[in-house]
Amino acid sequence: MNSELPTVEGFEAATHSVRPEDLAETIPAGPDSELHLKTIKKAIGAGFDHIVLTGIGPDQAGFTQFSPRN
Repeated sequence: MNSELPTVEGFEAATHSVRPEDLAETIPAGPDSELHLKTIKKAIGAGFDHIVLTGIGPDQAGFTQFSPRN
């Protein structure tokens, strides 16, 4: 839907009733690096040869840094 809505206002109006738990099963998000790696491996297995990782907000460098699990 994002590519069909040219403005922030249009996107906000179209998604006003969507809750984080509505997307939890379909969109990998959050700090769990294993979840992201699993999703990337699945995409590669499906034949994708370009993967884009995008963080929300201004701290893109922080987005790409993962801490080891304890």
